[in-house]
Amino acid sequence: MTNQEYSRRAAILKSLSPWGGICVVLLGAAVLIGWWMNIPSLKTVLPGFEPMKPITAVTFILSGGAVFLLRHRTRPARWIARAGVVLVGLVGILTLVAYSTGFDFGIDRWLFEH
Repeated sequence: MTNQEYSRRAAILKSLSPWGGICVVLLGAAVLIGWWMNIPSLKTVLPGFEPMKPITAVTFILSGGAVFLLRHRTRPARWIARAGVVLVGLVGILTLVAYSTGFDFGIDRWLFEH
């Protein structure tokens, strides 16, 4: 692959990344609406699958928003994106600790009882 082809592919992927971020945000928002309004079809990503946990939907929103915001070069946008990524990481760490120790932080029930 030549440098020109590589640059062209990189530019295409860079232009698509904000749309991917928006799609992830919309997916997370749809799941949260499903939990809020008790619509089972919105709680799952695909029919027949287990419902997505609300905290997972929140991390989808945070990570998708970070991908969208990192396209902007302003300092506030980068800081907000980084804060969202840190929150996603903290949720991941708490989840790993909960699974490995058996201690239940209740992280899956912070927003909605299920």
